[in-house]
Amino acid sequence: MLKGAFGTDALLTAPALSSLGDLYLIEAKYEAAESLYQQSMKSEEDALGAEHPQVATSLRSLATLYCRKGKYAQAKKMLERSLALDQKGLWLCAIH
Repeated sequence: MLKGAFGTDALLTAPALSSLGDLYLIEAKYEAAESLYQQSMKSEEDALGAEHPQVATSLRSLATLYCRKGKYAQAKKMLERSLALDQKGLWLCAIH
């Protein structure tokens, strides 16, 4: 459905996928939310690269989901990667 509305532009579909994932997270539909968050992150990684700071937002969404599911080790991994990307992004801003 989203690809029909936005085409195949990953940078347009990723936020929509993430927002829909947020809705499912609120409704405690964790499997659906996880799938959407992962699709969003993959779209961002494909379009921008896995080390791009924008990917950190998707990682934090997944971490929140994993906390809700009691998967704390997975949440920690997502948050650690997110922090590393955030720090990299801040460093890149500092050199411009």
